[in-house]
Amino acid sequence: MNSRRNNPKKQRCSSEQRSSLTIELVPAFSWQRNVRAVVASNTWEGLRWYFGATQFPPPDLSIVFPDRPFISKLKCAYCETEQKKLDLHEEWQYDDSRQIQRLVDLRPICSKCHLTKHMGYANTIGRADEALQHLSKVNCWTKRQAKAHSDRAFAVWEARAFTRYTLDLNYLQRYIPSTKIHLNWLESPRTWVGSRLDAILWANRLLDSDAIIMDTETTGLLSKPDVEVIELAAIDMKGGASITVYVSLFTKFRKRL
Repeated sequence: MNSRRNNPKKQRCSSEQRSSLTIELVPAFSWQRNVRAVVASNTWEGLRWYFGATQFPPPDLSIVFPDRPFISKLKCAYCETEQKKLDLHEEWQYDDSRQIQRLVDLRPICSKCHLTKHMGYANTIGRADEALQHLSKVNCWTKRQAKAHSDRAFAVWEARAFTRYTLDLNYLQRYIPSTKIHLNWLESPRTWVGSRLDAILWANRLLDSDAIIMDTETTGLLSKPDVEVIELAAIDMKGGASITVYVSLFTKFRKRL
C-alpha cells in the first residue's frame, strides 16, 4: 500500500508548498501603537466580528459596517483551523525611508498562528520551538527553512528597532468613520490600551528584571492593645524575600469631644 496516499500531510505539502504564515515583529517604538489602541472597545469588537474573528457583532455596536454574509464556521486566515473564537491580527507595511507604518489588512487568526506571528513574545515565554514547529507545519517547511525565516525576521526587527514610525490608518477608514479613530489617544496617558500580548510581554520583561517589590502586611500580632506589628518585605521578581523586617507601630487615638 502506498504510504503517501494515506498521509494527508505529505500529500498537502507535496502539492501546495505554500508560505502563507510569516513572522511579523513590531518595532520597539511601535509597541502599543496599534488599531486596538486608538478605537473604543466596542469598535474593536465590531471589527473582530466584521473580519470573521467572531460570529456575532457586539450588542452595543454603534457603527454600521458594510454588509457581510453570516460566517457559520470561523477559520484562521493562515492555517484554516476552525475555532469558536479567533484573534484579529493587524498586518502592516513599513516604509523605512519615510518612516511610515501602514495598516494593510485585518485578518482572523488562531492562537497558534498568532503566537508564531509574535515570535519575540514566543521567545519571552519559552515557546519559540512550538511556534517554529507550527510555522514549519503550516508552510510545509523544514526546520532549517523555518529557522532561516525567523533569523531574517529578527534581523529586520533589529534594523527597525529604534525607528519612530508614523501610523497610516487610511485602510481602517474604509470600514469605520474617521471620528471613531482616536490617534490622540496615543499621546495622552490612559489605562492600558495595548493588546493582551503586549501586556503579557511587558509583564514578562518585568519578571526578568532586577526590580524589587516593597510589600507591607499587617500581622495581627498585638503585644499591647494599641500596638500593631507590621511586616515589611523586599521581594525580588522570583518571589524571594531579600529582607524582612517587623516593625511595631504605636497608634494614638484622639478623643472626640
